[in-house]
This record gives sequence, structure tokens and C-alpha cells, in this order.
Amino acid sequence: MLSPFQLRKLVLGYYRWDTTKDGLVRASDFEELGRRVASNLNVDPSSESYEGILTGYRGIWDAYWKGLDADGDNAVTLQEVIDALNMAMQTVNVAENEEFAKQTNMQLVTALDVNGNGEIRLEEYAAFVCAFGVSQENATIAFNKLDRNSNGVLTAEEVAIAWAEYIASNDPDSPSNWFYGEF
Repeated sequence: MLSPFQLRKLVLGYYRWDTTKDGLVRASDFEELGRRVASNLNVDPSSESYEGILTGYRGIWDAYWKGLDADGDNAVTLQEVIDALNMAMQTVNVAENEEFAKQTNMQLVTALDVNGNGEIRLEEYAAFVCAFGVSQENATIAFNKLDRNSNGVLTAEEVAIAWAEYIASNDPDSPSNWFYGEF
């Protein structure tokens, strides 16, 4: 069962993905976020990089969110997410959760990794969280917290660990709490 602290973070993350603010997360929200990220990175809409970002965001919907749609209406409610995570927390071990997070977040890493080097720089991470409405200043603070080895980039592994711990951790001081910016 999700703790009150975990639920608070879940709700924040959920509403960050809901671009229309209608209380539902759909594939179209991911398309919109992909467009925002591409715009934040000044990626030409006619380029392969632009399409790569959109493809990455579509992949996140397909790999993770679509499976949360319990009633098959192509929209995920907050309650569907809560129910799925409560069930998962009873059956999934931490290692499996981190492995799933690594696989799922490869879509995100690929989408944000504009230069294709397998790492996310501050500029790329900021494009991600600023698309949710987070300030540049807040994005920088969050990036620095997630960059656990302080080398100036986030690897796919660091992103996966942060995403997996974002919900799983009950530690209010965990750097992963900053995955979607300030909480």
C-alpha cells in the first residue's frame, strides 16, 4: 500500500503528465509533451531528431501508461495508477522494479538524448521537466540532485534508478524525489 508520502509524489507526477489538466492521462498528452520538449530544445519539427523525441514519448505511453488503463478507454485515471501501483508494491521486488524502470526509461533517455551519446545533459533534462511547467532554476536543482556522481550528466541507469525510487522511496531526503522537479 502506498504511504501518504508516496501518494503525494504519485499525484504530483500524474498531474505533470496530464497536459490538458482534465484529470486523465492519454497518449495525446505524451504527444504534446514530446512537442514541448522538442520546442524547448529548439529541434526543427521537420528533422529526424524531432520525430525521435515524439517516438520516445509514444514509447513511454506504450511501454508503461497504456498498461495502466484498466477499463480500456484509452485514458488513465489517477485511481487506475494508484490501484496498479498498490498491487505492484505487493508483488514486485526492488530489483525487478529497477529493471523495468531501466527498460521503460530507455524510451525517455532516447527521446531526450538529442546528441545521441547515451547521456542526458542538464539542457536535455531541463527540456523534460520544463515541459511540465517546472522553472529552469528548479530544473537545475533537480538535475544536480539526480546526478548522484556529480559528473554533469545523467546516464540511463541514473534515470532508471531515480524513476524507480521516485514512488518506492519513503525517504523525504532521497534525491529521487526530485525526478519531476521540486515536490
